[in-house]
Amino acid sequence: MHRALPALLLVLALLAPGLASAQATKVSVESPLMGLARPGDWVPVHIDIAATDPLDGTIRIDFGSSATPAVVRPYSVGRGSAKRISVPVQIPSWIREVNVNVTRGRSRLLAKQTLTATSGASSANNLHVALIGEDPLGFPMLRELEGVPVMGHPDCTEPRQVRVETLLPAQLPQVWFGWTSVDLVVWNRPDPARLSPEQQEALKGWVVSGGTLLVALGDTWRAWDGSPLASLSGAAPSSYGTTDTVFINLAFATGAEIPEKPPVVPVVALEPRGATPRLWAEPGATVPVLVDHRVGAGRTITMGWDPSAGELRGRLVREDVWRALLGFPGTSSLNPRPPLAGPAYLPGVADTVCDGGDYGFSDNADAQHATWLSQLWEVLSRFERANPLPLGFVLIFGFVYLLLIGPVDYFVLRKLKKPMLTWITFPALALGFSVGAAVLITFQKAGDTEVRCAEVVDVFTDQGMARGSGWCSMWSSRRQDLLVLPGRGDGVVLSGGASETEDALSGEARTVMDATRAGLGFKASQWAVANWRDGWVDPLPGGLVAQPTVNGFVVSNRTGIDLDQAWIVHRRRAWPVGSLPDGETATLSGEIVAWTPDLLQPPRAADALWTNAWFDTWRKLDDPWDEHVAALYTHHRPEPVLIGLAHGGVAAPIPDDTNFVTSAHALVRVPLPDLDPEALP
Repeated sequence: MHRALPALLLVLALLAPGLASAQATKVSVESPLMGLARPGDWVPVHIDIAATDPLDGTIRIDFGSSATPAVVRPYSVGRGSAKRISVPVQIPSWIREVNVNVTRGRSRLLAKQTLTATSGASSANNLHVALIGEDPLGFPMLRELEGVPVMGHPDCTEPRQVRVETLLPAQLPQVWFGWTSVDLVVWNRPDPARLSPEQQEALKGWVVSGGTLLVALGDTWRAWDGSPLASLSGAAPSSYGTTDTVFINLAFATGAEIPEKPPVVPVVALEPRGATPRLWAEPGATVPVLVDHRVGAGRTITMGWDPSAGELRGRLVREDVWRALLGFPGTSSLNPRPPLAGPAYLPGVADTVCDGGDYGFSDNADAQHATWLSQLWEVLSRFERANPLPLGFVLIFGFVYLLLIGPVDYFVLRKLKKPMLTWITFPALALGFSVGAAVLITFQKAGDTEVRCAEVVDVFTDQGMARGSGWCSMWSSRRQDLLVLPGRGDGVVLSGGASETEDALSGEARTVMDATRAGLGFKASQWAVANWRDGWVDPLPGGLVAQPTVNGFVVSNRTGIDLDQAWIVHRRRAWPVGSLPDGETATLSGEIVAWTPDLLQPPRAADALWTNAWFDTWRKLDDPWDEHVAALYTHHRPEPVLIGLAHGGVAAPIPDDTNFVTSAHALVRVPLPDLDPEALP
C-alpha cells in the first residue's frame, strides 16, 4: 500500500494540469435560427469557447449519416480569452439531429451537443420571419397565409404556415448565406452599431443576393442614417415629426374604425434616393414615410414609424397591419387591396394567377429550371477524354480479334500440324488483346484533368456589390484529393447533384469552413466526372456606367471584368456595345435589334460549351427559385440591363492545380437603374 502511494501521487500530478485546463475551458453551443431550418438552406451554429490557456482544435458538425458531408472548421483561442465561432451548416433533407463536436488538438473531445432541426418537406413552403430584437411585433399571430406568392415564394401552393424567430444582435449570422433559411428580416428601431462589421456585410450581402429586409425607423433613425447599411433603404431620413395620416391609412387598409380624432404617430420623413414612395406623411406632401427599394436582386422596405409605438397599441390589430403592408392575405379571404409597401415581385414576371385571386406566378418555373440544369450539366461534361473510343475503331478492333482467334488460329496451326497449340495461342491472343485494349483506353483517357465551368455574374453598381453563381464539371484523369473554394468573396461550394454521367464525388465528401467561405472537399475517382456549383457575394467598387454625353451615348466599364461581347437590353430591344474590356469606354451607334440569346456568340464554333442547348436554356435563369441567381428578371426589369459574355470566366470555382486543363465562360448582367430608357439612342 505504501509503495503504491508515490506512484498514485505521480499519476495525479501528471493528470492535474490537464484536468484543470479542461475545467477552465468552457464551451457553449446555440443556434437560434435552427427553428427555421429548411432543407438545402444554411443555418448558423454559434460556438462560444472561453479558455485560460491557448487552445487550438477543430469543430466538426455532422448529421448522423455518412451520406451527408460533415462540416469541419478549425479554431484557435488565445490565452485568457473568449471567442464566438459561427459555423453555417446546410441542412439536409429529412435530418433532425445536428451533432456538434468540439475537440482540442486532433482528437480530445471538449464538448458534444446535439441540436434538433425542424426541417422537412412541408417547411419548404413556409414563410420564415426573423426579427432583430426581443419584440415579435405581432408576427406570430399571423400563423397562416393563403398560398399566394410572397417574398421568397413566387409560387401558388397550399396555405403557408408562418414561423417566427427573434434574434439578439449577437446571434445574427456573420456570412450572407447564414440567412438563407429566412424569407423576411424585420428590424425595428435599428442600431447597426450593435452589429459587428461582418454581421453588417452579411445582412447586406443577403439582401443584394435576393433577400427582403424591413426596417422600421423610430427615434433611432440617426443611428441608421449614418451606418454602412443606410444605402439599402434608398432614402435618407430628413426630419422627425408627428402625423395622424399613418394611423388613418393603416386603419383604412385593415378595416379598423377611424375615430373622430385619430391618434398622432411620431414619424421620420424619408427623402427618396432611388426608392419608390408608397405612403406620405400628409395628403399632398412630397416626402414619404414609407418607401420600397429594389436592392440588387433583393428588396428593402423602410417604414418611418415604430410599429410598437404606444399610439398604435390597442387601436389596430397588429397582424392585420402586417397583412395590409406586406400583402399577406389570410386563409379565410383574400385581401383585394394591393400591399401598402408595394408588390413582392416585379410586374410582368407572372404568366398565370393563383386560384381565388389575381396573384401572378410562374407555374412551370421549377420544371423549366430542372430541365435547364440537366442540359447544362450535359453540355459541361462533354470531355474529349471522357468520350468512348470511336465506334468504327471498336468494330475493326473486334473484327481483327475474332479473325485471329478463329480462322487464323485454326488454319495456321493446321498447316503447322500442331492443333494442340491452340491451348496456348488462344489464351495468349485473348490476353494480348485485353492488354492492348487497356493500353488504348488508358492512352486515350490519359493526360491532365479537365474542368469546364459556366458562370452567371450580376454586378450591382449602385450598391458596389456583385454576386455570382458557377457550375463546373470535371473529368478526373486520376484518383486525387481535391478542395474546391468559391471563386471570390464570401460564398459556398456544393455538390452539383445528379448527372447522366458517373459522379466522381465519392468517398468522405466534406464541407470545409473558414470565417466566410464553405469549400467542398472530396476524393475524385479515376476516369469519372464530378459536378459542383458555387454562389458568392463580394464588394465590387467601380461598376459600369451608361449615360448620354456630348460625344454620344457612352458606356464605361470599371468592373474589373473584360467583356468580349456586350449588349444593352430593355423591353426585348438590344443596343450592341461590342467588346468592352475593363477600363475601356464604348459609344453606342444607335443601332437597335430585337433581343435574343442568339446574339451572344461563342468564342469558337467548336467549343462544346456554347451549343444551341446553352443558348436555348440560359434564359431559364430568369426563374430558378433555388439557385443563387434567382430574382433578377432581366426581361421584366423596368430599367435597362447590360448583358455580356466574358470568355475565360470571372470567378469560376476551379481547384488550385496548375496541371488542370480549364475552360470557363461567364454571362455578365449589369442592371442600370440610373439610366433613363428614353435616353438610349
